[in-house]
Amino acid sequence: MNESKKPLLKRWWFIMLIVISAFSFTLGVLDSKNKRASEGELPIEEQLVKKIKYIDEATINESGLLTMVSIITSTTEDVSIAPSSINWAFKTMQAAFEYPDVAQVNILIKVTIIHEKGNSTMKDLASILYTRDEFENTSFEKFSKIASNQ
Repeated sequence: MNESKKPLLKRWWFIMLIVISAFSFTLGVLDSKNKRASEGELPIEEQLVKKIKYIDEATINESGLLTMVSIITSTTEDVSIAPSSINWAFKTMQAAFEYPDVAQVNILIKVTIIHEKGNSTMKDLASILYTRDEFENTSFEKFSKIASNQ
């Protein structure tokens, strides 16, 4: 009964554990590289909709006008929605202008209006349009002042 114990590194289960761990790590690295490559192949519109949680729809035309629509479903009044949208609108434009194909960005904010009789309709709350040059020459303070006046 006096068996000599094998060192930990020579036990079969330990070697299998190392092999499985290395294999899993390799697959994880390859999968993340493939995922990043496939996201880069998506059209600009789909990349932005995935990247920015506030954007519900996005389209770009041949001249580089990117129109992004944000549909706000909230029970608050329009007066409180507009100022809170300015911060994410600025960040959204920054993200959109990272793509060289985008020459202009139009952010359209839509809300559901409920009438006195209970009928609801989708209305445009705000539309913010900037060219690349205008946006690059605009600070956040200037942007928020102009956007809140629209």
